[in-house]
Amino acid sequence: PIRSWQVWNEENLGYYWPQPYASSYVGLLRSAHSAIHKADPGAKLVLGALTNFAWKSIGQIYGIGGARQQFDVVSVNAFTKRPADVMLYLRYMRNAMNHFKDRAKPLLAAEVSWPSAQGKSRQHFDFDTSEGGQARDIAALLPMIGASYKALGLIGFYYYTWLGNEGDPGLAFNYAGLLRFRQGTITAKPALGAFRTGALALEHCRRKGSLASSCIT
Repeated sequence: PIRSWQVWNEENLGYYWPQPYASSYVGLLRSAHSAIHKADPGAKLVLGALTNFAWKSIGQIYGIGGARQQFDVVSVNAFTKRPADVMLYLRYMRNAMNHFKDRAKPLLAAEVSWPSAQGKSRQHFDFDTSEGGQARDIAALLPMIGASYKALGLIGFYYYTWLGNEGDPGLAFNYAGLLRFRQGTITAKPALGAFRTGALALEHCRRKGSLASSCIT
């Protein structure tokens, strides 16, 4: 199997990295590239996931000489209100990569999410929704990814997150899980069923066999 290493996350946000970020981040990327390939020559380096206006932020990286040779995969955290706009976000990113002559490099959606935090959390985003809305958005997104992943050069996506601590109302993303943890108990949300159905459809499976990798058609 190919080992991959993502170097940092959301480095284009001041919360996670001093801004402007590109020069110092590329310095880290060069050091990580050298150390990782010394230990594991076959490893792939994933650019730390950019977010917000990611398609603009990546231009700052491409503007640094030799930076594009330090990573093998571009990744983004594509948070937005509508499933169709997640796809638009990914198209913007692919267009930016093509513009900077990095057409052959794959793209990874490292985080997509709709927190079911509406009316529950002290923190608010415009993509917060209800539990039913979360399930509907996931059900709508997965077929769109299946239809467009080749054109986007998309090698994968991750839903954020598997399990959310809904006993803590401080952060909206505590409600992002497909399952909820509350008062010592884990329970499934409607989002889990939507994700399971959509993921099986992407794999052309009716259900999984006894092994996680086996598909029963």
